[in-house]
Amino acid sequence: MSQPDPIAPWYKQPWLWFILAPLIASFMYASVYISAAIFTRDTLVRDNYYRHAKAYNQDNSQIRAAADLGIMAALKIDDVTGDVSIELTSNNDYVKPENLSLELVHATLADRDFSINLRRVRDGFYLGNIDSKPLGKQYVILQSEDASWQIRQTIFPPYDQTQFDLIPHKTN
Repeated sequence: MSQPDPIAPWYKQPWLWFILAPLIASFMYASVYISAAIFTRDTLVRDNYYRHAKAYNQDNSQIRAAADLGIMAALKIDDVTGDVSIELTSNNDYVKPENLSLELVHATLADRDFSINLRRVRDGFYLGNIDSKPLGKQYVILQSEDASWQIRQTIFPPYDQTQFDLIPHKTN
């Protein structure tokens, strides 16, 4: 008579691991997503919103002011030197400010945002500099130093030697 095969220990049973593998994997995924939710911040919204009661409303008064003044700009970014130039024009006799504020806001990553102070070198022409070249889709926010008007636009790569026309879109 032959001896029956000895039973393998519990940790060598294939059906046990077939049942435990999805449970272990879901625990690992859950721990990664929970830690990502706890240790990262939501930095995607960057706009002029205000809260009234339980509603959030967008303030477009600065954009309307730029449209009323007829302000338009041409943006150029040099990838090699990091120079940023803006040529500002207007339809009427608007007195152009000494400095402009330009923000290049990355679509999803706050650490890739740039805030640039542009100084006037001649009438309507402004220069500034950035340390590294922008990557990916960028939201451009151009405004005067006193924040009386503002132009918002979305630009896409390539950025080198490309002129982006910034025109305020009049909203209600």
